[in-house]
Amino acid sequence: MNYDPTRALKLTLSFSYNEAKLTSTIPGAAGQAGQTLEYAPRWMGATSAEYTRAIDADTFAYLRGDFSFTSREDASYNSQSIYHNFAGHSLLNLPLGVKHLPWTGGLFVTNALDRHAETELPLSNGIDLPTQRRIALNRPRTIGLDIRFDY
Repeated sequence: MNYDPTRALKLTLSFSYNEAKLTSTIPGAAGQAGQTLEYAPRWMGATSAEYTRAIDADTFAYLRGDFSFTSREDASYNSQSIYHNFAGHSLLNLPLGVKHLPWTGGLFVTNALDRHAETELPLSNGIDLPTQRRIALNRPRTIGLDIRFDY
């Protein structure tokens, strides 16, 4: 959903609900009918707000905030496994900058809240111990400078 309360302010909002379950199974399969599908979070949402201001006819400044949320999700059909599920997480990104003709320059902060979210279970390259939990994490807080030229 998009809403522009003024020419300078743009707001967006999105939500999704997912109730993905196995409806049947085959012999030897890990999942059973009725179990929640792996890597299918029940809830996801995102919102953003962007403010722009003209500096002159060819130049404008912008400030934006992007926030997203993902609820917990199952990563294994075995409820006794240490790999069974991931906790939900939220992320906030904050870019600001100036655009002049084909040039854009700005500062950014990604994962501004420095959340350490589990995002997947990588496949083992060796033998996993029963108490070892291999996971992949999202990128930590990152602050940087972004300069672009659109040609």
